[in-house]
Amino acid sequence: MKVGITGGIGAGKSAVCKYVEVLGYPVYYADDRAKEIIVAHQTVRARIIALLGQEAYTSEGYNRAWVSRQVFSSPEKLAKLNSIVHPAVKEDFSLWASAQTAPIIFKEAAIMLEQSAAERNVDVVVAVMAPRAERLIRIQQRDPQRSASEIQKIIDRQMPEAQMTALADVIINNGDHDALIPQINDLIAHLSKSVGKLI
Repeated sequence: MKVGITGGIGAGKSAVCKYVEVLGYPVYYADDRAKEIIVAHQTVRARIIALLGQEAYTSEGYNRAWVSRQVFSSPEKLAKLNSIVHPAVKEDFSLWASAQTAPIIFKEAAIMLEQSAAERNVDVVVAVMAPRAERLIRIQQRDPQRSASEIQKIIDRQMPEAQMTALADVIINNGDHDALIPQINDLIAHLSKSVGKLI
């Protein structure tokens, strides 16, 4: 069974995934792999240069800050960039998944519910939620170089929580006063039962 873990910035996707790994389940970190693919995958690299220009890469590698400025002011360019990167990540995930032997595997990605079911390539989608004010504080602590207004803009660009709640199969609440680990344990127990029925 392939389980997707998603959620807005600062909600706590990584915290959920780290605990899942402690329990012995493999996790594919789609956003991290995307960064590696953008640098190492020659076809992806060539298509990004064709879309945005040579400035997309420097002698030091992918020019992330410059690319971000180009695409976030242009929804059309952002969509085209995603259409280059997402299929490559999907293929990479499929290869990774085929090599796993665990009965349940996980895929962490910030963008998941925005995609079609085929693009997600998972059986269940779990959305991690936390209050906006708490997320803002967490991000500021983690990335002190980012201003509050910059973080707010990032949050505003992401899928609204109400929409995420409506589309996800499972919700995990990760506010400061929520007990995270019992929720994950319950999730694993439920998934394990579902896998047992499929076998």
